[in-house]
Amino acid sequence: MVQAYVTLPPAPGLPQPPKRLIGFARLDLAPGASGEAAITLDPGASHHPLSVWNEAEKRWVIPQGTFKVWLGTSSAPADLALAGTFTR
Repeated sequence: MVQAYVTLPPAPGLPQPPKRLIGFARLDLAPGASGEAAITLDPGASHHPLSVWNEAEKRWVIPQGTFKVWLGTSSAPADLALAGTFTR
C-alpha cells in the first residue's frame, strides 16, 4: 500500500497536525517487483484534503504558502519520503 500525506503551510490561529493523510493506493506486487500507483489530489473533494476549518469565517479555507507532499507505506517518519512541494 502506498500512502500520500500533505503538510499544510502555517495558518495563524488554525493549528494542524504535522502530516495529513490525503489518499492511498493498494498495489499487489511479488517480492522485489515494482509498480506504479496514482493518487489523485482534489482540493475540492468533500474530505477537504488541503483545507482548514476557519471558525471565524465558518468555512473551509485553503491556506497560502508551500505544501509538502509525502509518500510512504505508513505514517511513521522512517516510512515516508518527501515527494515534492507546491505553492499556493
